[in-house]
Amino acid sequence: MFEKRNLFVLLDLLCVIVASLPFVILTLQAKPRIRGFYCNDDSINYPYKKDTISHWMMAAVIIPACIIIITVGEAIMVRLKHLYSKSAFNNYIAALYKVMGTFIFGAAVSQSLTDIAKYTVGRLRPSFLALCRPNMSLVDCSQYVQSDVCTESNVNVTEARLSFYSGHSSFGMYCMVFLSLYLQVRLKGKWARLLRPTIQFFLLTFAIYVGYTRVSDYRHHWSDVLAGFLQGALVAILIVRYVSDFYKQRRQFSEESEASEPERKPNIPLTETEPMNHYGTRQVP
Repeated sequence: MFEKRNLFVLLDLLCVIVASLPFVILTLQAKPRIRGFYCNDDSINYPYKKDTISHWMMAAVIIPACIIIITVGEAIMVRLKHLYSKSAFNNYIAALYKVMGTFIFGAAVSQSLTDIAKYTVGRLRPSFLALCRPNMSLVDCSQYVQSDVCTESNVNVTEARLSFYSGHSSFGMYCMVFLSLYLQVRLKGKWARLLRPTIQFFLLTFAIYVGYTRVSDYRHHWSDVLAGFLQGALVAILIVRYVSDFYKQRRQFSEESEASEPERKPNIPLTETEPMNHYGTRQVP
């Protein structure tokens, strides 16, 4: 049993690693498609601005929110005996492993899909010209500029070509939709009638606000943010619906379930003294 359980854990870990491979490989080694531009294209001529919400700020908000909500939620469910596991581990550890494993797998899928789109499409950011600083002596503005004429560092030029679609928007929306669906399933008490939608409102509002800042910071076009929202939400819904066990029908172990069973009436055999008619049934007087 111990070896079988370890095999399942290793298989889960392998699936997460495989789902993360596109994201890791593209980020470390790949270069985005080199897309040309027109000198008079106003959509890529916006000034460079620092991120309102950086990657580190995103991590500082989303990671603690996920850890706190999921760990507390599973602890309450196990404490109230709403979750049972056949695992040899503690019920709480088993429940936490299932939810966190599902969440991390979905995050890996979402990030890999995002980077595949970024590096394949190579759409220019709104601040592309400011990040690229093209050598105008090599540019013929009377036609479409297809050659790489940027003078900035490779890091800046690479970032300038990764507009479609927004990674901030897709990752933020995935995490917030996942947590919102998690709360919808787990937080079902009458006392949470307004508390649950309030928490969900602030979670989704944060994800939407992140997308807005990507447009106002000239990091993405509005369509990049919209595509990121849709991808993140879709992945979260599919992961929760088809990968997680949130909607699994669980056996309820309670006295009420035993009391609710219908009472069975015993079969009373006929006595020899009861008269029988010629059809073999009891004669009713």
